[in-house]
Amino acid sequence: MQPIAIVCGSATPVGGALAARLQATGAQVLAIDFAGAPAHPAAILQLAGDLAEAADWRGFAHELQARGLGPTMLAYTAGASAGPAMLDQLEQAAWDAVIERELRGAYLACKHMFPLMRRPGAAVLLATALAGWDARADMVAQSASSGGTLALAQSLALAGAPLGVRVNTVCWPAPQPGQARLDRIPLGRATAPDDVADAIMFLLSDDASYLTGSALLVDGGQSLQSWSNAPDGSY
Repeated sequence: MQPIAIVCGSATPVGGALAARLQATGAQVLAIDFAGAPAHPAAILQLAGDLAEAADWRGFAHELQARGLGPTMLAYTAGASAGPAMLDQLEQAAWDAVIERELRGAYLACKHMFPLMRRPGAAVLLATALAGWDARADMVAQSASSGGTLALAQSLALAGAPLGVRVNTVCWPAPQPGQARLDRIPLGRATAPDDVADAIMFLLSDDASYLTGSALLVDGGQSLQSWSNAPDGSY
């Protein structure tokens, strides 16, 4: 049976790369995006609304049920960043936007899509930057949301296991421009959307059938750097 994959946030760089990759493997791609986002060419169906609102998710679920579409894969890649801002400069509206789009959206996606997923073998992936492995004073909202997403995925992994639904997380470093920053990455280049999509494809696949509650870090080895081994001038 042809797999059905839902990509939440197909208009994002990571979501777009993932949608294209899923289509190339023969999956039917369903895109669920924020209102106004362009439909990804790989999607056979696009649903749009406010991913932070339960009423919209109930509508998405009803539409999929009406069409007889039972997803085997769900990837939430619709998170947002408020941009670099120190705590005293971060407006509450910007904080709320990040938490709603990433953490609340992921919770609602899983709450309303879990009952529709074909089991056993169903897989869920929550994608996020930072996710607790790194700390930046100028990314307060993203750090909090990413840490919450990681904890959410672990709880959902326990809840989903008896149902045959695996839940994992892929995380990557927030972009930091400049050659000095690139020098801190052992593999010598910044994380690309395709790099993240590769990791997501693995965790959604049967090759990861015994992985749930895991967080896969895609950073080119950046997290291995410390004061003792970082290149000169990289701090």
